[in-house]
Parts: sequence; C-alpha cells; structure tokens
Amino acid sequence: MTPVGYLQDHLVISGFRVTPAVGFVQPGFELRLDRTEVDEAFEVPLSFVLDTGNHVPRDRLVGGHTIVTHEIPYAGRTIWGATASMLITLGRLLRGEGP
Repeated sequence: MTPVGYLQDHLVISGFRVTPAVGFVQPGFELRLDRTEVDEAFEVPLSFVLDTGNHVPRDRLVGGHTIVTHEIPYAGRTIWGATASMLITLGRLLRGEGP
C-alpha cells in the first residue's frame, strides 16, 4: 500500500479508537482479514461510495439512545457501521466539507 494520509480518529461502539489510513493498492494486493472483525472484503467503485445519494440513514438503538448511522448498499451487500462512517468522512473531506 502507498499511504496517502489519515482520517480523524473514529470512536466505535465497541469502545475502540480507530485511526483510518487512506492509501493506494496495486492489483494483486493480498488482504489478510481478521475474521473476528470482518466477514468479507469486496470492491466498490469509489464514485459509488462517495455519492451521498447512496448513503441510507438508519436509526440504531445504542445504550438506550437512538443514533442515526448510515449504510451503503451495493450489489446485494451492505457497508455499515464504522466502515460506512469512515468512508462518509472520507467523502466529506474530499468535498472540502470537513470531518
């Protein structure tokens, strides 16, 4: 991976603080998934991910409070949770909207 930079830290529901790294990978890049964290990996065009029309708001009950999160459905799969949040943050940054 060729690093480009980092997004702001994200605090996730599990209590972890995650610092997302942004970078470019070359064809043939091999992922090693932590199956306790991720079910699978798949590719989605960046233009699709960054299109706010593809961000579906969802109310979730967390610790007795309702919060609004977003999902990004694509080709029968759904990007949700911390991953969706990080990608939406990336889109905001690229559009110059701030975090």
